[in-house]
Amino acid sequence: MDSEKIKEIQPDLIISQNMCEVCAPFYGEIQQISKILGYTPKNLILSPKNISEIFKSIILIGQEIGNSDLALYKVKELNKRMETIKKSLKDFFNTHKITKPKIICLEWISPFYLAGHWVPEMVEIAGGINGIGKIGSPSEIISIDRIREFNPDKIIIMPCGFDIKRTSIESMILRNDKNWNLLKAVEMDEVYFVDANSYFSKPSTRIITGIEILAKILYPDLFKELGIPSECYEKFVK
Repeated sequence: MDSEKIKEIQPDLIISQNMCEVCAPFYGEIQQISKILGYTPKNLILSPKNISEIFKSIILIGQEIGNSDLALYKVKELNKRMETIKKSLKDFFNTHKITKPKIICLEWISPFYLAGHWVPEMVEIAGGINGIGKIGSPSEIISIDRIREFNPDKIIIMPCGFDIKRTSIESMILRNDKNWNLLKAVEMDEVYFVDANSYFSKPSTRIITGIEILAKILYPDLFKELGIPSECYEKFVK
């Protein structure tokens, strides 16, 4: 931490979390900041584990900074985008009798970690079968045998905190993994990298953009007109 910058800012409020010591300011850092400042700012601890809790966090921040109206408006806007995806999928499934694709989201690849917390819910809203991961539960190590048993139709690689470029570099090791290459999704070229750092790893408003990205990956024809950020995902090239 930059001690001089912290002294310059003289914060009234610190927003922190207690889910992960790696990802963002944790208890030890908050104590250190208080020592640097010589006083203890108010500490708002936010550790949402699903989309509903992410929305509640936005409202809480709005209340703390005296901007509740904008926070409520933002949550309403995000809900509307999410409901648009749900309605499009509902109409699609009512018209087309198809099976939803089975999806695996990997938060790490050495070892394999199944993405948890809000990611399984994102998959379900985007029209996928989540299957293994539990909404709200932490990420967990998963074996290649368990992945093969689930037999996903598509695999989304989203290492925590990485962008696409870094993910592509880290995923090079998979190209020589015989068991990985035998997976159906790999054989069918249905493996994707996403910009996890921007749209999946953090419990922010951009999680809704992450849902839109997943919807585009899962149902490219249905959501071909859906606008998403450029360079937010790409196919894994074997």
